[in-house]
Amino acid sequence: MAPKAKSGAKTAKQAVDKCRTTPVKQTVVHVRNLPKSAIIYQYPASSYWQFRVFIDGTTVKRSTKETDKAKAMQRAKLLYADMLQNVSGSGTHGDSKLSKRNTLNIVAESLFDRQEVEIAQGELYSEKNKNERWTFNRYILPFFKDYDIKKIDADAIDAFKKYLADANLATTSQKSHLVLLSKILKQAVRKHYLHSVPLMPKVRVDDTPRGYFDSNEYTKLWQTAKRYGGAVGGTTYEFKTDEGKVYRTVKITWECYELIMFMRNSYVRPTDIKVLRHRDIRSMSQDGIQMLELCHVPTKRHKNFMATTPEAVGHYQKICERRKAAGYGKPDDYVFMPQMSNRETALKELARQFTAVLRLAGLKTDKDGKDRTMYSLRHTAITAALRSGISPEIVAANSRTSSDMIRRFYASHIQSAAEMGSAIVDAIRAKQARGAARLARRAEEKAAAGEQKRSEQAEVMAVEDGAELAEIIDIKTLGKRKR
Repeated sequence: MAPKAKSGAKTAKQAVDKCRTTPVKQTVVHVRNLPKSAIIYQYPASSYWQFRVFIDGTTVKRSTKETDKAKAMQRAKLLYADMLQNVSGSGTHGDSKLSKRNTLNIVAESLFDRQEVEIAQGELYSEKNKNERWTFNRYILPFFKDYDIKKIDADAIDAFKKYLADANLATTSQKSHLVLLSKILKQAVRKHYLHSVPLMPKVRVDDTPRGYFDSNEYTKLWQTAKRYGGAVGGTTYEFKTDEGKVYRTVKITWECYELIMFMRNSYVRPTDIKVLRHRDIRSMSQDGIQMLELCHVPTKRHKNFMATTPEAVGHYQKICERRKAAGYGKPDDYVFMPQMSNRETALKELARQFTAVLRLAGLKTDKDGKDRTMYSLRHTAITAALRSGISPEIVAANSRTSSDMIRRFYASHIQSAAEMGSAIVDAIRAKQARGAARLARRAEEKAAAGEQKRSEQAEVMAVEDGAELAEIIDIKTLGKRKR
């Protein structure tokens, strides 16, 4: 009977040990973008999150060595990538099912994880991963889904380029998608899936002027926003499909009018609008002219302060009055949509209102058929600054961009024959003015020189006359003494 008791005790101990390594049901979570079998979980025997996945015909378990759930998720993806590498490295070419879609996906995810760190450190803009994930899932992954990642060569990439062209994507989009593919393949080299990156095809991209509003269009735009946004309770606009079905509604408010007037006079991007707080705006004066200085957080890796036009001062003062009347306007409050804590949602709301105003004003596209957005207000401000004679370098620094971008995408708006003719006339007039000033300066110098010469001659004559007079006096004095 004793041996039976011992056997029973051993069975009980095994049961306890099994319970200690059994996943706690409430902690089981699927690892996103990995196979359905990939999960992380916790069990009583350890404080670390565990990773489990079915791979190469067997279930594999690993400890993530992480107590934080988010970090465990990232670690699980790296563990899975290592597992795939081991499987691909040890198997034959026929064992390529794990190095097709899954491997490309895992490499892309490891790239996004690395970029997440750079985003947190402010080295990349916050929406980069979101935008690139969409591009990867929409174009890259569907095309290469049946490819072994090691078989993605120059011919395959050329075929991908044709695939993008056949989808009627703009050359700028084609180029950005190929850049993302190149980054993923470089990440595959880092992870030792590839030895080198294939030769990437080139895409010619012609610079096209950014859409903007001329003087008449801009007037029509703000008047439309003022009319519909100023109505009592705002104006509800319905977005409809070509068949007339309503798919979204938006209320145009007075804030859309405020946005238009502020952006046109401040050179800011829409991404600046979502982060701009009252504490970031300071009043400044230069040569008696009042302006605003914007000192908001860096956007698109630029951190220069920005000076507005003098007209922005009055618009901002009215914005402050309305915000304070609504219970906002404190230094830490956002200037636009302060009631919304989700700033992405706030920006989308403003963008939808602005699009509705564009449609009501008949200004959604320009004369060349280019689509207009909130960015067009920034383009309008920059174009107006260039036309006023401000140098591209100064405009670039104040707009948080480069002078090369200014010349490539904005200066083209002032290249019409009439404006070039005006520029030539202005240059001729300036040259003539400089010549006239030079002649006047020379005449003044000549007159001054003549006057000085005459003065010197007068002095000489006075000296000579004085000497002659002294000699006469001496002769008379000598004559008197002889008598």
